[in-house]
Amino acid sequence: MVPLALAQPFFYDALVYHLALPWQALIEGGWHAHPESIYAAGPPLAQLCALPFLVVNLPRAYAFLHLLAFTLAGAALYTLCGLLGGRRFAFLAGFCLPILPLYVLVPGFPTAEGWAVLSLTVGVGLLFRRCHLVWAGLLAGLAVASRLQALPLAAGVALLGALRLQPWKQRLQLLFAFLLGSSLWWAKNWLLLGKPFLPFGGSAFSALSRDAAQVSAQGLDFYGVIRASASALAPHAPYLLPLVVAALGAVCLAPSRRVLTVASLAAVGLVSWPFVGLLTRFLAAASPLWLALPTVARTKISRLASGLALGVSAIFGLVVSAQELWRWGGFSLLGPAVSIEERLVVNNPLPAFRKAEALPENARVLFVGEPRGFLFPRRFIAPSVLDEHPLAALMETAKTPEEAVLSLRNSGFSHLLVNWGELHRLVPGYPCAPWRSPAGRANFIKLIQALEPPVLTAGPVAIYTLDLRRAPNGS
Repeated sequence: MVPLALAQPFFYDALVYHLALPWQALIEGGWHAHPESIYAAGPPLAQLCALPFLVVNLPRAYAFLHLLAFTLAGAALYTLCGLLGGRRFAFLAGFCLPILPLYVLVPGFPTAEGWAVLSLTVGVGLLFRRCHLVWAGLLAGLAVASRLQALPLAAGVALLGALRLQPWKQRLQLLFAFLLGSSLWWAKNWLLLGKPFLPFGGSAFSALSRDAAQVSAQGLDFYGVIRASASALAPHAPYLLPLVVAALGAVCLAPSRRVLTVASLAAVGLVSWPFVGLLTRFLAAASPLWLALPTVARTKISRLASGLALGVSAIFGLVVSAQELWRWGGFSLLGPAVSIEERLVVNNPLPAFRKAEALPENARVLFVGEPRGFLFPRRFIAPSVLDEHPLAALMETAKTPEEAVLSLRNSGFSHLLVNWGELHRLVPGYPCAPWRSPAGRANFIKLIQALEPPVLTAGPVAIYTLDLRRAPNGS
């Protein structure tokens, strides 16, 4: 997985927010409010970890650090298994953690899951050391500041820690530690947006993901939730089913307080999962707990079942990871950035971004059909695919291209960037079109025609100056 971690970043989510948001902060000279992107309201811990590498122009290094976080989480899982009395299979459980197919190759991408997994694995271990319970609360808070999908499990860790503390003073200390750890998320939103708990309750298409919206916003009944969850997990049944059976068997035969604590948290992570997004990678935070439970097996039969389950998980993890790594290019991922972009970045905007160095230093560019802002060299606004585009309302009300251009310039924009290929790919499935109706679409086309020709083009991307005086049909 190291070649993937050291590759030029190409993972879509990283180009949209994990790396793009800290890059945008560098371009703007600080962290500013960006209500046009629901991702900007998310937890910023991973972005803050990536920021130093962007400052020194080493974007490849952040993914390696993220892989290291998963590796350290595996070591923490080894320790947790020992605390549960399961040292026999502790190494195997820790080995499985970074390669589990539930989130195949995610540890090697520049994402955020590793920090949540590491924080929660260490935090759960600290639940069994009374003198360190406050630290467990702090780590649970940091997990929330890493990934909102970890919130239910992190809240469970904080609650169990508080229940173990007797004086109310210590419980309040743990609660304060939890709030302090998570404050990177809610305090940032409070200061920048005035709404601390965004994206919860946000106006975007979905608070966390389209799948979460399907479960919670569309009101699926109990059996609908079960069917949706089973459908998402079905491809992973060959190794997950033995793992769950071994875990349940081990818990039933060794129901100590510590084991039941971990089992209850594992259950919380699984039950809450459909409501934070049905992507299997969102189970990453709960995965260490499900890997730890089989290691507590006490009888000969349950130990055999646990060893087989963990062994099957390790084999599947190695095979699937190797297949996916080979599919992405194997060791060729260590090659030049341009060759990686050409192969792996859909509707690649990066050649246009490099050409954009020719734009004026004070340019401010509104992106259309392009949510990826990483490496764009000027100030930009890149609305997410889950948010209504700022142009959508304008295209319904502007009577002429001149009126639209005047409104955009009054809003501080100097240029319009359109990725036509990505716009055509995204619009059928996401509410990100720069129009609301056929009339709005017609007005958008008229606007682009009035701005022709673009000041630069590269592949599917064109950048237009918001100045009708330079356009032939605007003279």
